[in-house]
Amino acid sequence: MYSIASLFETDVNGPWQQLAGICNASGFSSEAVPHFSWQTAENYRLPEVREKLTQLALEFTPFQITTSGLGVFANDHRILFIIIVKTRLLLEMHERLWRELTPYAEGCKQHYSPQNWIPHIS
Repeated sequence: MYSIASLFETDVNGPWQQLAGICNASGFSSEAVPHFSWQTAENYRLPEVREKLTQLALEFTPFQITTSGLGVFANDHRILFIIIVKTRLLLEMHERLWRELTPYAEGCKQHYSPQNWIPHIS
């Protein structure tokens, strides 16, 4: 399983580690590195994806996100996540990434498709 994800600047890591400690003590799972995923698939043709992501990174500019609360994935791992507010810019970037990368993916997880995507930090 592979994911196309964005990582955060280091100033997020301190508060994230505090939240992770609280979550772990309360029976929730937390990821070691805060991120949000654009797309997940069983497999990618990695050389093509690297090239496409390099091109897109040159076109996209840094952006800020706003969060609006917490949620829980009700699966076996009980993962706490931070909800990201959808903006037109974020949706356009996601649609573009999905359109550009899907031809190089096998077994895309449809809950990350533009019509189903719920942007979140986990």
